[in-house]
Amino acid sequence: MAMADQLVRGGGIITLPGLPLERHLVGHFEWVGESAAFMFPAFGERTTDGRLVAFTDITLSTTGLCFLHGTLIAGYLCAIDKAALADPDDHRVAWRLWQEVRPRQRKLIERAREHCIAAAAARERVTPFSARAPADRAAALPVGATVVDPT
Repeated sequence: MAMADQLVRGGGIITLPGLPLERHLVGHFEWVGESAAFMFPAFGERTTDGRLVAFTDITLSTTGLCFLHGTLIAGYLCAIDKAALADPDDHRVAWRLWQEVRPRQRKLIERAREHCIAAAAARERVTPFSARAPADRAAALPVGATVVDPT
């Protein structure tokens, strides 16, 4: 895990899955337990800018760290120089400026971390519809719907 700390210390870029891909200059990185990492982008302005990357495995490549959740890529962390950015110099300058701004953002980063952890905990408490007991399924149906017992 020292590799992640080293990457971020010199200016790390996190790439997150989705359409379009999200790429952020990592302003703050911290491990959350053994299966998640919290990241806050440099110059983030809202608690919702933080990201909690849950993973089941981490693989080390020649350019960075790949966070895996099962067989899916949950995130990829690498140094600015290895991120294939259009203008890595802009990111290096932004990283140096962030070092001056970051101390004033400590409270925002802490609130973002707590927000991400609370949101993840809430998602874990949600039971998928198919796993609910039959009585719960009926309660989730619209009023007037007919429940047919297949047995």
